[in-house]
Amino acid sequence: MQSNPSINNAAAGAHDMLDKAASTAANASDEVLRRAKPAIDRAARVAHEVVDKAAGVAAPTADWLSAKADAMLAAPEKLTAGGRKIVTEHPLKTIGVVLAVGLLVGRILR
Repeated sequence: MQSNPSINNAAAGAHDMLDKAASTAANASDEVLRRAKPAIDRAARVAHEVVDKAAGVAAPTADWLSAKADAMLAAPEKLTAGGRKIVTEHPLKTIGVVLAVGLLVGRILR
């Protein structure tokens, strides 16, 4: 099969045009990347600073909440221990207070 010179010339021209278009597209994408990189770097730095600040605020808050939760969990134990101490140190006064409260509640509920 013989090759047609005009077809070969057209194919070579099309190939050259595709190479130039690909090179132009590559150069354009490189230029866009070059121009966008500082903005991307700046946005990443700002985002990192925001996350660091949020973490700096969240850590003490979490510690404070943990301490308050521990205190609230310990409150019933303290109350029970305090009541037990009063009853053992002043048993007669405790019986008198309980009787007085019982009488008062009984009169209110009548």
